[in-house]
Amino acid sequence: MKNIFPLVVILSVILAISCNENDKGSEPRARTRTDSLLNDCNGWIILGMAKMGKLTRAEQTTRRLLDPLLNYLQPKPAKLLNP
Repeated sequence: MKNIFPLVVILSVILAISCNENDKGSEPRARTRTDSLLNDCNGWIILGMAKMGKLTRAEQTTRRLLDPLLNYLQPKPAKLLNP
């Protein structure tokens, strides 16, 4: 029992040090102006990419709905109309 106690204490200390919980949040602190600018740009890029995904899906839906209508409205060749 005496031999196990120091091992348990050492493992507990190693586990506590390795976890190193950060209460400041998941976002790293900007150290310089360039870091701050980079963080802002990355935030805008993420928002822009999300909006582009929504726009692409809306465009695909619109194209899927309008294609049959446009194909119906296209003029037919005269050869097919008058055999």
